[in-house]
Amino acid sequence: MDEIRSSNEEHYRKELIFEGVKMYERYVTLHRRLLQPVGLWPRKARWDNLTCCIYEANAFVNISWMILVSSSQYFSIWDARDNFFEVMEIISAMTTAFLIIHKAFTLLFKRSKIREIDDTIRELWIDGWCRHNASVRRQMTMVAGVTKTLTLIYLSLIIITVINFAVSPMVSLYTQRAANLSEGEIVYVLPYLAQFPGVDIRNKTNYTMCYIASSIVSIPIILYAAGTDIFYISYITQISLQFDLLTLEISELFDEQKTDKSPSPSRVEKSKIQKFAFKKCVQKHQKLISSGRIMEQLFSQILFGICVVSTVSMCAVMFETIVASHNQHGNTTQFALYLIFEVTEVFIYCWFGNILVDKSMLLCQEAYCTKWYNADTILQKDLMMVMTRAQQPIYVSACGFVVISLNVCTKILNTAASYFTLIRKMY
Repeated sequence: MDEIRSSNEEHYRKELIFEGVKMYERYVTLHRRLLQPVGLWPRKARWDNLTCCIYEANAFVNISWMILVSSSQYFSIWDARDNFFEVMEIISAMTTAFLIIHKAFTLLFKRSKIREIDDTIRELWIDGWCRHNASVRRQMTMVAGVTKTLTLIYLSLIIITVINFAVSPMVSLYTQRAANLSEGEIVYVLPYLAQFPGVDIRNKTNYTMCYIASSIVSIPIILYAAGTDIFYISYITQISLQFDLLTLEISELFDEQKTDKSPSPSRVEKSKIQKFAFKKCVQKHQKLISSGRIMEQLFSQILFGICVVSTVSMCAVMFETIVASHNQHGNTTQFALYLIFEVTEVFIYCWFGNILVDKSMLLCQEAYCTKWYNADTILQKDLMMVMTRAQQPIYVSACGFVVISLNVCTKILNTAASYFTLIRKMY
């Protein structure tokens, strides 16, 4: 009977592991599908040398083309130096392009860290899925499902914004031709205000080729921007979820009624069971701390760029949105979507950063509220050490200058609004 029971338990655990992996792949892998086509996701171990070379070449080509198109914007700003509005428009495009390229390079050179945190989060997810009951598993699925829905909405916003930028030059040409402007009066503009020195874009063939070449960069823009941001959302959410599960595990560990449901162990045996379970909790806490540090290493420079660059970019976009009627390169919808995207991006980073801080610090309070007095003295002292460590929050920062939270979001928006007010008065 013991052998049969053991075999059934092993079979049940394998089923749970398989189910946990399936749910993880279903809900927590959208960022991988976005980053892998542009070479930012770590290479698979089973790939041969040729596949690895093609993968690296793909990453190089995508980033190089992005840099080439973005660099051409410098020619635009020189040509438009006498037009203040056009200069602001180009500045907004240049700053956003710089930020996207910065994200791409940061993840490209830290792919080993991406692999490390992906393995850790996957392990924690499967462990939590197998350890807890159906009710907790439903909670895990709900959190992952809501997160996936939010990321899909965010991805849709990015796609619509980028497509709007790619299509706006065609809208501009249609508007100018509808106004019966002569061929000499029509202004030809390429997507993202790109320029190709030495190429006469008034020639229809040249303009078509340059338009296609500039529009192609929309694909890496979407994948870089959405992939990086969704990567951040997914893993911060998972770390926060694991803090909730850790709190639940510690609470159950010191809950005498739940512990006593096991077949009447002696006090010594009960103490051993609690110590072993508490050791697992400590190890999980250490993994969460390590995961927080990896996220800090991955996103610290990116967040610094967002705090600095997004302030300037949002200021320029707000200016464009207000005076879009004077613009010959696009439309009000383009700038409004662009502004919504930028505000949403800043809010998302700060919101989830704030959640991580709150969840990590809540562990100390929840641990104190458990029935720790049911445990022996040694275990109580061990719990005190965990509580002491939990008083130090897990966070992501902007190169150590500021901890990312909702307060930072407020400061960025206030600063951008102040700059906008000043520039509008000057204009």
